[in-house]
Amino acid sequence: MNKMEKLVIYATKRGSSKKYAEAFAQKHGYPIYEQGGVPSEDFAGSKKLYYFGSVYAGRVFQLNKLKEKCREGMEITVVPVGLSSKNDQEKMVEIRKGIIEIFPEAEIFYMRGRLSYKELSFPEKILIKMINKESKKKESQNKLDIEKAIGQVVEEDGVDFINLNELEVIE
Repeated sequence: MNKMEKLVIYATKRGSSKKYAEAFAQKHGYPIYEQGGVPSEDFAGSKKLYYFGSVYAGRVFQLNKLKEKCREGMEITVVPVGLSSKNDQEKMVEIRKGIIEIFPEAEIFYMRGRLSYKELSFPEKILIKMINKESKKKESQNKLDIEKAIGQVVEEDGVDFINLNELEVIE
């Protein structure tokens, strides 16, 4: 497969997925597009697709919209980017299940992102505060890594787990 037969697409609200996608595309010399901005001729000519999507409420952002554009036989690698860590097995299962429902044959590589409290909308801030309030009731050793990260977002104005070296595992 030549480089033009491979595409990198991302969907993000806060930029973590874009950062990973840009670094990956640059390293390999692949064309990169934001979800919804892929020219139809590029999509039609691609055989392999790398999709970097932010995770919200356990689902990969705009993954279902991508499915509408993909054709039979296209190889798909999905890279969900979220605050959970790979230690949060329950969350990883939830995310994987959502991807497999849409793309059963997809390769999946999870990455951790970043989140800044000041970038959140008012309803998102309320939700984050509610989650943090509930998780404060738990003993530290019983908290999921995502609950600890949300606590940092509220109490320290943000977290940043982006590690571009993790992209090495994706072929």
